[in-house]
Amino acid sequence: MQLPINQIMLKDFTGSFYQLEKIDSTNSEVKRKLAENTQGPIIVISKKQTAGRGRFDKNWHSESAENLYLSLGFYPNGPIPDLSLFTLWMGTAICSELNEAYHLQLKVKWPNDLYFNDKKVAGMLAESQLSQKKVKYLIFGIGLNINSTPPVNNATSLKEILQRPLGCNEINSRIISCILRSYEAFAKGLFMNSFKEQWKKLDFLYNKEIEVNLNKTSFRGIAQGISNDGALIIKNDNELKNVHSGTIKLI
Repeated sequence: MQLPINQIMLKDFTGSFYQLEKIDSTNSEVKRKLAENTQGPIIVISKKQTAGRGRFDKNWHSESAENLYLSLGFYPNGPIPDLSLFTLWMGTAICSELNEAYHLQLKVKWPNDLYFNDKKVAGMLAESQLSQKKVKYLIFGIGLNINSTPPVNNATSLKEILQRPLGCNEINSRIISCILRSYEAFAKGLFMNSFKEQWKKLDFLYNKEIEVNLNKTSFRGIAQGISNDGALIIKNDNELKNVHSGTIKLI
């Protein structure tokens, strides 16, 4: 079986790599490997997921072998500054990588999705465990629609956008390499300057009217970017509110 990565692009990788036909969730499998003290970084990639999940444990449709289901696990073993920005930073890095490599115009929808026009292309999920103010482990997972035809109207794939099938091996390799590079920059605190500029260019919600649902309450406003700690800034009745969690819907 052909590996779903280009080994030349990852020739210096010294962690643990697992290629699977099917798994409940790549994030869950990475978490199990971390619990076993498997050598990191840990990469788990699967053709299918039976229990893929996103924020708030929402199901992520992941039965197509034509997509990317990938998670990486890291052992920071120390404090990481600006942990609240981790998913946003990874999203902008991956979005920029895909845009440059395939001449796309993808955007990042706060806090963890990639969009083309008004349709979702990818979802991301970061998980961590803290112990005595240190990050014991950090997991980053992504589901990316590559060559599939999504079964819902509000989703699309790279194949549908470009009107041609793409080589999954090449895309998988690019994404893995991008995540590894971006994690190192984040862990060393070397990301903030480029992150701010990238976010402004890639912000899907900026200046759009949205509805925020949080704890059984909702309100509407105009998205105005993000704060220094990654909160979504919303203009509501001439006031600015910072939203750190919740679900977002375009009006």
